[in-house]
Amino acid sequence: AKTGTPIYATGDGEVSKVKRSRKGYGNHVVINHGFGYKTLYAHMSDFNSAFKLGDRVRQNQVIG
Repeated sequence: AKTGTPIYATGDGEVSKVKRSRKGYGNHVVINHGFGYKTLYAHMSDFNSAFKLGDRVRQNQVIG
C-alpha cells in the first residue's frame, strides 16, 4: 500500500509489542488476539504513538 494508507486492527486484542526500528520489520506492532493468535503489523511508516504494551485495541481501530 502507499505510504500513509491507514492500517486497521484485524480483531480485538492486546498490544504485546511496539517497536520503532529501521532494520528488520521496521516500525511494527504485534497484537495478541488470544487463543494462540497474534497479528504482526510490520514495515509501517508510522504507528499510533499512544500505544503501549498491554493496551486494548478494537477491531477496525486505526493502529498505523
